[in-house]
Amino acid sequence: MTIVTFVLTAKLLFLGLSSIAGQPPPVDPSVQDQSASWETLISDEQQPPEAGKSAAVSPAEQAPIGPGPQDILKMDVDQLAQLDVVAPDLQTVVSTVTRNESSVARSPAAVYVITGDMIRRSGTRTIPDILRLVPGMHVARMDANKWAISSRGFTDRFADKLLVQIDGRTVYTPLFSGVYWDVQDLLLEDIERIEVIRGPGASVWGANAVNGVINIITKKSSETQGTFVEAGAGTEERGFAGARYGGKFSDRTSFRVYGKWFERDGGHLPLGGSSFAPDEPDDWRQARTGFRIDSTPNECDLLTLQGDYYNGYSGEGVRLPGSFPPSFRQIVRDDNHVEGGNLLARWSRTIDEDSDWSAQVYYDRTERHATGYSFFEDRDILDFDFQHRFPVGFRHSVTWGFGYRYTEDFIGNQPFYLGFDPSQRADDLFSYFVQDEIEIVPEKVHFLVGSKFEHNDYSGFEYQPTGRVVWQPNVRTAIWGAVSRAMRSPSRGDSDVRYTKLYSILPGPIP
Repeated sequence: MTIVTFVLTAKLLFLGLSSIAGQPPPVDPSVQDQSASWETLISDEQQPPEAGKSAAVSPAEQAPIGPGPQDILKMDVDQLAQLDVVAPDLQTVVSTVTRNESSVARSPAAVYVITGDMIRRSGTRTIPDILRLVPGMHVARMDANKWAISSRGFTDRFADKLLVQIDGRTVYTPLFSGVYWDVQDLLLEDIERIEVIRGPGASVWGANAVNGVINIITKKSSETQGTFVEAGAGTEERGFAGARYGGKFSDRTSFRVYGKWFERDGGHLPLGGSSFAPDEPDDWRQARTGFRIDSTPNECDLLTLQGDYYNGYSGEGVRLPGSFPPSFRQIVRDDNHVEGGNLLARWSRTIDEDSDWSAQVYYDRTERHATGYSFFEDRDILDFDFQHRFPVGFRHSVTWGFGYRYTEDFIGNQPFYLGFDPSQRADDLFSYFVQDEIEIVPEKVHFLVGSKFEHNDYSGFEYQPTGRVVWQPNVRTAIWGAVSRAMRSPSRGDSDVRYTKLYSILPGPIP
């Protein structure tokens, strides 16, 4: 009991510091988990500056922005109430809006950045719970392993107007153009930042970036040297453990490997606690491992190779028609056995301060087999992407690129409710984009214009243009506006679903 009390006190302290720093504490509607946890972090050496970047600190970075964590811990309540906290949010580096590194102040979009330190202080255990920190992002937890996440409305478990990426790898499924949030996981200590755009981002990222873009960026392996271990157990979080080791092959090549496992108890009965329903059908268990290798063979090139593999199950209670009165329905336990992995390679080259290019290719494999109603989805995705940035004159910065995605799936299910015709399908997606960032007034007014052009096998050719302008009257203020067109590509669920009839084996109607 002493350990539990200590952990809860520490969590409340972190939430208080988060509120002082201007960040709202996360709200988890799930059952409170009384857990005891411990973690250690062993760093073998201090991190050197990245290749090609100076170790000098700018005057803005040298200037103190307020008392440090140790000073805050020594303050009483009256001193904390008078604390003036200044957070240089407008200078935070982002890359999601234009595909190039810029600051929040120069980005003509509604951008919010969750840093690794914010994640650590929040005490969250899952990526969906981390997204609760974003103003304007609606995160609804449906049960222990399913979420409905969206921005600007249209929140649904199968929300199809939000694009989610992890290190440049798109994670939405073409089955319903949404995200399986139960298999999107990382060792949270490895996340550098999460950039969230509330609004269209289709002019550079393409289809499905209608109401927002979530870009999860992990740390380079050179920034995760040493050994990290965490573990814990509790009432709802039955058990969790994670470990990571980072090292070097040479002075220019670093690596890390990690493993993670968790098991979570089921929540309340989502179907009202019927006597026909199994107890807590939504329990959740998963194991995951992965690696990342970064190499800088010279001052201009950065090579990255990374991959992940996961295996587990996500429980669910499913309501099926049955032949038992009085309700003529049956609630069965449906274990979604999930397995998958990905492998990504990226080559980035910096030509000079204003010019660079990058090329990446990844392969993604997904398997979901549901035992309750015999549904399964096997999917393979192969994706290639290239982009190039170069200056034109003194005021223009042009970025262009192209991509190709090949998707092949095999979907099967018990043909009692619905089926997919055809059950096996292969699709191609071709894309091209170009944008020009124009400096109208140096350091004050910037104008961005561009468009994404795509061709898919469902709706054919699509174009998604945008025009954006941002004005910085001073270092603390940025005013922006935009006009954009974004589209959602049709999914297998939109195009190929075939509903079947209920046969006479049912003795009565379904209420």
